[in-house]
Amino acid sequence: MNAINVTTMKNIHIKLAGLLFLSALISGCAFTTDKIDLSYNARGARDKLAGAEGVQVQVTATDHREVRDLVGKKLQHGGIASTTDVVELVRGAIETELNLRGFAKGDAVLVTCDLNKFWNHFKVGFWAGDSIAEFNFTITVKNHDGAVIYTKVEAADGLEPSVQVAAGHNAQPALEQALSKGIDDLFQDPAFIASLYKAAGVTQP
Repeated sequence: MNAINVTTMKNIHIKLAGLLFLSALISGCAFTTDKIDLSYNARGARDKLAGAEGVQVQVTATDHREVRDLVGKKLQHGGIASTTDVVELVRGAIETELNLRGFAKGDAVLVTCDLNKFWNHFKVGFWAGDSIAEFNFTITVKNHDGAVIYTKVEAADGLEPSVQVAAGHNAQPALEQALSKGIDDLFQDPAFIASLYKAAGVTQP
């Protein structure tokens, strides 16, 4: 076999391998909807904040997503849905982080979360694809009289690299990663923490 034929065969094999991968990736795109059980797990220890026990906080959340019954799509037709209430998941994540830092439950301070986006899509590569999640929400802190003390739009993304199938089980880790990053970013903002004390009329130690 001459050099030209060897090169030609190699190119054919590479193309076939690429097509096989793409076929496997798309095979996760049946018309059925994949269902995933999303969760939020607080990682690592949280220090109690001085004086936080005197700040009573109520957390609410509202869904402003364009698509509310899905958290992503497989490459073409199939959808990805969460068996967990996504809005409650985000609200609960914020409440969990407040509790871990020592804030009390009550209605002296109102923290509202507008969920703008929580969505996963797949990016196709030659040998493998990526599962990419986007998380966007608006957080507002008000005092008991309804005065806005703090507001901010938070955005975070998640990545599950080198996936072989565009399916729900590959979307889940990317979505959960984006959720964790977004909540972490919020609580790492000193202005957010300070606004809770201010809204409650409590001097931050």
